[in-house]
Amino acid sequence: MLHIFLLSWFFAMLLPGVLTYEGIPHALRVIGVIPVVFIFAGLGGGKVYQLLSQNIKKKKLFIFASFFFLFAVALSGFNQYFIKWAGNPNVQGAFTENLAEIGYYLNSLPETVQKYVIINEGGVPVPFPDGLPMPAQTPIFIERTKFGEPRATYLLPEDLNKIRKDENTIIIFIK
Repeated sequence: MLHIFLLSWFFAMLLPGVLTYEGIPHALRVIGVIPVVFIFAGLGGGKVYQLLSQNIKKKKLFIFASFFFLFAVALSGFNQYFIKWAGNPNVQGAFTENLAEIGYYLNSLPETVQKYVIINEGGVPVPFPDGLPMPAQTPIFIERTKFGEPRATYLLPEDLNKIRKDENTIIIFIK
């Protein structure tokens, strides 16, 4: 009865991901599968332990194999995350490294320089500050982290008339 319940749970929780037509599959649609997958792994591990615990030599082999398996999983995870994924050139674009670099550049400028950042990139408007689109939030956050508040003036393209240009003015476009 337990196995039927677990299998029913497993396949029922896969249905939202399988039956959804729009776009690519999304992990949140099948998040209900996670507990039953871990239950399956625990039941399988318990069954293997029962089989190997009958003989002392097999028990030592089981303990060695378990540690070897866990070490291999840890080594594989390290390789996947810190070497393969971190070295992928698409990661920088996915995390908008260019916007972070703008923030670091703004932080490196002296306070005497008047800094304007023109946000010419679409995005969801964020109510604070001033309803600027989401791409502006990264440099604002980096400035706020160092100075407590943004020192640059962030403008939308329709607000270009607010720029007061002199020899100590820098204008950066986010596009």
